[in-house]
Amino acid sequence: MLDIKKKIIVISGTSSGIGFYLANELLKYKCKVIGLSRKKTNIKNKNFFNYFGDILIEDDQKSFLEFLKIKYKKIDILINNAGVSKNGYDLKDIKENVNTNFISTISLTNKLIDLMKNRGGSIINISSIASLYGFPNNPGYNASKAALNSMTKSLANDFAKFNIRCNSLLLGYFKSKMTIKSFKNSKSRKARERHTVFQRWGKDREVLGPVLFLSSDLSSYITGQNIVVDGGWTIKGFN
Repeated sequence: MLDIKKKIIVISGTSSGIGFYLANELLKYKCKVIGLSRKKTNIKNKNFFNYFGDILIEDDQKSFLEFLKIKYKKIDILINNAGVSKNGYDLKDIKENVNTNFISTISLTNKLIDLMKNRGGSIINISSIASLYGFPNNPGYNASKAALNSMTKSLANDFAKFNIRCNSLLLGYFKSKMTIKSFKNSKSRKARERHTVFQRWGKDREVLGPVLFLSSDLSSYITGQNIVVDGGWTIKGFN
């Protein structure tokens, strides 16, 4: 049964985009959601708490852990959503991709996983199909998401003994802050639409479905998987 009522869910990067959408929608299932973000998350719900913190700052991560220990004592689901995409080969931008999308994510996960060990839980990493391809002029983003996919498998293997599952969602093209330029450019938008078998961009609710599944006991035998949610981009070939 798909039931996440009363579960405690932590989501990084909730101030906008997919993170904001997921936080807002998951609250409808009567769970508690804690959003970790550098900016205000405009959600008014008694079961939502906005914790201000920068995933890149170690002290912010430590403070967040202490806050969760005191107020909630445990968490059930961790959704690693915070991410960045910096184009080009400038070393500074490559490091920002890797630090945000991989290093800071595994650091935060390693801290919060202790709050799951007593009763198990589910970790959901928001990755990208860019991790499977050499998308042009974006080596740092491609590599950082590939590292995230590999980390997913490692965590799944290492923490199964605590009944903690870990899976990644490899997203195709969804309208967000990260992709808004491509979406607004008619030529770029249509090119991406043509590359999917459904001939369209993804809708936010099509990310919610897999997240709900991986958050519930319906997915209790699924771990270490990189699940592609891309409208058929990766299987289209020459069609």
